[in-house]
Amino acid sequence: MIQSVLKDSLRYVGCVNGDEAFTGPRRAEIYLTNKCNLDCIACWSFSPLLKPEQRLGPAEIEWGCAQSLFRDLAEGGCQEILFVGGGEPMIYPKIMEAIEEVKSLGMSCFVTTNMTPVTAKRADRMFNLGLDRLYVSLWAATPATYDVTHPNASEKDFHKIDERLRQFRDLKARTRQSNPAIIIHNVIFKDNYHEVRAMIDYALEMGVDAVQFTVSAIIEGSTNVLLMDQRMRDAIIDQLDSIPDEIQQRPGIHGPGTFLWEIDNFRRRVEEDTYSEGVYDGSIFDTLPCQIGWFYTIVEASGQVIPCCKGCTRPMGNIHQTSFREIWYGAKYDEFRNKGKYLPKTDEYFESIGCMKMCDNVGHLRTIEEKMERLRPLEKIAKAANPLVKRFRS
Repeated sequence: MIQSVLKDSLRYVGCVNGDEAFTGPRRAEIYLTNKCNLDCIACWSFSPLLKPEQRLGPAEIEWGCAQSLFRDLAEGGCQEILFVGGGEPMIYPKIMEAIEEVKSLGMSCFVTTNMTPVTAKRADRMFNLGLDRLYVSLWAATPATYDVTHPNASEKDFHKIDERLRQFRDLKARTRQSNPAIIIHNVIFKDNYHEVRAMIDYALEMGVDAVQFTVSAIIEGSTNVLLMDQRMRDAIIDQLDSIPDEIQQRPGIHGPGTFLWEIDNFRRRVEEDTYSEGVYDGSIFDTLPCQIGWFYTIVEASGQVIPCCKGCTRPMGNIHQTSFREIWYGAKYDEFRNKGKYLPKTDEYFESIGCMKMCDNVGHLRTIEEKMERLRPLEKIAKAANPLVKRFRS
């Protein structure tokens, strides 16, 4: 606990200083594989709407390399590992061993999954391994809408997912165990906008810990056909307005009122003036600096280390050529941190990332900035202590 508090303090001190990191990331998202068993219609990797050159090529982190990465992250003070993609983490051959390894190193382990590869036996094992959080990418409240939004799946798959969710619900109730926290994640677009309220009701029925919504990321010339018109967006607002106070105030994974996780951010995007252009986050970056470079990282299935959710065009290095530690503390990463904190997102450095279009790190950034606002009076002291703090670098 003491070490965890120290590492968090060092992250904020580095962020106040504004130039370099003094300890490792708090959270690492790892794309173990680029392979996937589904072709979800709004997916930025495998949607059937994508052109061949826009789809991800096959890649997978070799198991020995993954183990070394987990150890590097743990030694650097990382607290949370999220297996996400890329592809579907649950089809990675050593996914259960990966969960077990991360837990054995003292880190929290999260998994994002479409849930179709999760059998009853696997669900039991995930529960027994102490998985901390499970994000279920569902996008529907009914079998019919699931069928529409998942072209190579069927209503049968929805029923299988429903069965697994009930299994987790019953396991937790029987053992009075709170983990894994279950979050249903729904990407909303023209084919499922009408089920937003039904998705909330379904999440309540399944007894999950939170339900989260976002609008679909747009890839020009491909998935932009999924954009909603004004009538559809108005229908979403009507559904959100119909949510009773007791649901809006319901406790979730981050305390009171967080069952509808970041619902305010979803609503803001739906109401954004530039929505029709596929630009959802332009207005928020007028006031919100990007300080993600001290707290978060992504390692892709190719080994590329990228600094943020959409930062694939700004790779910091590759773990097959350089250790994660060297990459994290390198000059390239420090440049990203400095520019992210001080430059407007209209700067050419961020043009290829597309921050103004959509940033999946907005929730993280708002939390960081709230803490940074309280620390700003200490900024001069933090900079004066810079030489001393460097000695504690992990």
